Amino acid sequence: MVIYCKMGCSFLPKKLTLAGLVLAVAFPAGMWLLQPRPALVVEETRGARTVWAVPAREGETFYLRYIHSVNRRRVEDTYRVLGGEIVLTETRFEAQGAGLGYMGEGVESARNGWTIISGLHRRLPVLYLRVGSIADHCLVIRDTEFHLWDRVPPFSLVAIRVRPLDRLHCWVISWRGQPGGYGGAQASGFLLR
Repeated sequence: MVIYCKMGCSFLPKKLTLAGLVLAVAFPAGMWLLQPRPALVVEETRGARTVWAVPAREGETFYLRYIHSVNRRRVEDTYRVLGGEIVLTETRFEAQGAGLGYMGEGVESARNGWTIISGLHRRLPVLYLRVGSIADHCLVIRDTEFHLWDRVPPFSLVAIRVRPLDRLHCWVISWRGQPGGYGGAQASGFLLR
């Protein structure tokens, strides 16, 4: 039913106008939330359960920080998201230890008590990692820290990779698994992208 005003203009009933407005806002918002885009994903290899995900831009840098299980000193690896893969670009450590040290790749330097190996370009389609009981493995992206042992038991094997995922899925994964039931936008950073 169309209603006409005194000047001859027509308008729809309020219910239809409100429904159109809701649809005009909800449809683009839904498309934005459901559009697949690259995400940094952490999956438990047993059961293939996704425990954490965050949208990741091409060229974006993230870090893996942990405590070395033998010498109990800090280690930090720097990665970038390039071409749908993870690329190791730098590693730094406070002291030599098993598996640490210069292996002829990249450029070694020292700064502020750290040994730094930069200039790396090691492509990793999947980064497999055994969650340590001492290491406190922590992924850091956009100033958001994700401690792996908060979501998976020590000694679990996880796969870290880049794969297409929508913002809504990233948010649900982060919300569902955050300690104390908290999470959402703060944990995943999904609204920032």
